[in-house]
Amino acid sequence: ESSFMLLEEITDGQSCPEVITRIYQISDNDGNTNTCSHQIIVDDQTAPEFTVLPQDMTVECDGEGNTDALETWLNMVTATDNCGEVTLTNDFSGLEVLCGATGTATVTWTATDACGNYSETTATFTIVDTTPPSVTCIESQDIFILASEESFTTQSNEFDPYEIWDACGNYTATHNLDHNNANTLEGFSFLPGTTEVVWTVTDECGNAATCTFTVTVYTLGLEITKTAGQQTYSSAGEQVDYTIVVTNTGTGTLTSIEVSDPLTGLLTTIDSLVSG
Repeated sequence: ESSFMLLEEITDGQSCPEVITRIYQISDNDGNTNTCSHQIIVDDQTAPEFTVLPQDMTVECDGEGNTDALETWLNMVTATDNCGEVTLTNDFSGLEVLCGATGTATVTWTATDACGNYSETTATFTIVDTTPPSVTCIESQDIFILASEESFTTQSNEFDPYEIWDACGNYTATHNLDHNNANTLEGFSFLPGTTEVVWTVTDECGNAATCTFTVTVYTLGLEITKTAGQQTYSSAGEQVDYTIVVTNTGTGTLTSIEVSDPLTGLLTTIDSLVSG
């Protein structure tokens, strides 16, 4: 009886490709036999496919590298392969520093299968700073000086901003007045009158915020004149009438002015006296 049968299947134990040799035997009715063989080559030449592709992402600076957002972004990519496991890697090595604590990185992900077939995809992660600093100034100030004084000179940093904050790096604070130091008003002389102070705080990315207040310097001056109603008196016992004039020679309103005259016994209080 004739037959055809598989005698043996041999693999070379390799992969990419794997060579399988099959040996067959054929026999006829007279008992004559012969063998033949053929090879099956199993190879993988198909690259993996990305199932979740990265997208360009822009986030607002948190001052600490936005590490949570960056880590999530780097790990969101997935890939699959029709012939086995996939190894997924990326070439991220750090952010290119821009301004302040901002930065950018263009990252390439590579999906590689066991046979060395690979696919690549690229996206960019960017940290931006579009948020101005916050700055708080003092309230507007009323300053009183004597009429003999020409100006009021600040001490230390009393007129500088007392609270500045920026989430994404350093900042510079400057004022609008003509002073030998643009970053502080220490030692600045305010002349009588009202001066507007504008502080501008600018961060490393060019975002700016301002706060404003006024400094009004008033001069204090008081003049008192006392005149008799007439200059010549001829008889004893004549009544002498005096006129006492109190004048505010400064620029601010004076309050609670006590006026006394020992000669006439005058003692009075002026509640409020405007300039002039």
